[in-house]
Amino acid sequence: MKGSSLQYNRRVLIFVVIAIPVLIAGLFFFVSRQLRRDQGLGLEIVGRMHVAREQLFVIRDLLDQADNAQRGYLLTGEMANLLPFWLAKAELPSQLLNLRQVLAADPHQLAQVGRLTTAVQKKLDELSQSIALKESGQTNEAVAMLLSAGSGSLLSEIHAAIFALQAYENAVLAERNANNDAQLNLRDDISTVLLATSTLVVVGAGILFLRIQQLQNIITVCAWTQRVNYRGKWMRMEEFLWERFRVKVSHGISEEAFDGVMGLVGKNLTIPDNRSERTPLGGTDAPKTK
Repeated sequence: MKGSSLQYNRRVLIFVVIAIPVLIAGLFFFVSRQLRRDQGLGLEIVGRMHVAREQLFVIRDLLDQADNAQRGYLLTGEMANLLPFWLAKAELPSQLLNLRQVLAADPHQLAQVGRLTTAVQKKLDELSQSIALKESGQTNEAVAMLLSAGSGSLLSEIHAAIFALQAYENAVLAERNANNDAQLNLRDDISTVLLATSTLVVVGAGILFLRIQQLQNIITVCAWTQRVNYRGKWMRMEEFLWERFRVKVSHGISEEAFDGVMGLVGKNLTIPDNRSERTPLGGTDAPKTK
């Protein structure tokens, strides 16, 4: 019974010491890899959001620059005021294209960029028409176009589109930051659980090792044959000592055993005191005297 229990505990110890740590390491590697991939994706998204927000700020500033330049030219008629307008008009298409590329992975934002591009192009065409009217001497018509309700509503539409894009990016950024915080907390929780599990495995392995040591220190001896059970096999004590400790056994006789044996021999051996009653060596009786 003890031998089977010892073998069972050895198998359990091997499983605890080898299989469970490998399983824990594999689980930790898988979870860490998944979290690292999610974190990398999150950082990529956050970087994209920052670039998109910068692009939106640049587009808004260029539009304000073009509008102010057009107003200044209409009011003063100086050609120097047109330089910021032409620079903004040349720069806005490339900025809108960059914004489209940055937001290409988000269909919602891409649709918003399309509407913004259309509105910006309309506004630039309107500004160009008013400048052309001013250059041709039709100042009143140019000012009327500037002060028209359509011009103001178009500019308001552009600012609303930019604001909507920025608000969406801010909301997604806040959600991504919350997700990153949750992933960091999850990683801490998983690390804590794995550390506790590893500690339990080490403690369990130590307990099993002590159990095996105790089982190995217990010798099962047959009460009838005095044979020893070693690794599920019954053997003589001499064989056990050799198999377990590599100790050879020689035989002798103790004083107690020697006294006992000689006592038994003395009881069975009788020596007569009368020599005449002894039997001759030849086995014949001696002649009688007349």
